[in-house]
Amino acid sequence: MLVLLVAWFVLSPSFLFAAEAPRLQVFGGYSRLQFDSKSLGFSSNTGLNGGTGSAAFNLTPFFGVKGEFSVESGPNLRSRDWLFGPQGMYSRWGVLFFGHVLFGKTETRVSTTVVAEDNARATVFGGGVDIPVLRRLSVRAIQVDYMRARTLGVDQNDVKFSTGVVFHLGKLTTAPKHKL
Repeated sequence: MLVLLVAWFVLSPSFLFAAEAPRLQVFGGYSRLQFDSKSLGFSSNTGLNGGTGSAAFNLTPFFGVKGEFSVESGPNLRSRDWLFGPQGMYSRWGVLFFGHVLFGKTETRVSTTVVAEDNARATVFGGGVDIPVLRRLSVRAIQVDYMRARTLGVDQNDVKFSTGVVFHLGKLTTAPKHKL
């Protein structure tokens, strides 16, 4: 199924219309992680604040690979993750819409009367919107990610919101293959 999705992003849109995308996107910004701390025995979920950085190398105007790193912390909790995976993009009206599926590691540290720390595999599904400000600079209006991991012996279902700036290097374009 993933192979079909990747093939569609890489092949089909380029036959229909012209498109543009940056060759390299570098993002840095603020992130808010709604951490599923109830599953660890806390009375409610915890909002953690931090930062996210990522780089995406685009192979076509519709498809690329992305690496992402983030750190969020709050009272008695810290979460770090390292992720990598495919990213699909669509540009319309100069605005870049993207979606990704990322895989990697997450590290959770809980500090109460004792300190517990665990590393686990993580899977992230998400996407967002980049709005251009200058030729090589965009604002990431919103990025929303759902992260699934099993850490400290329990399933984690977390949601992360990010916003910040995106720097663009290089440019990819496709010309229409057929005139409609």
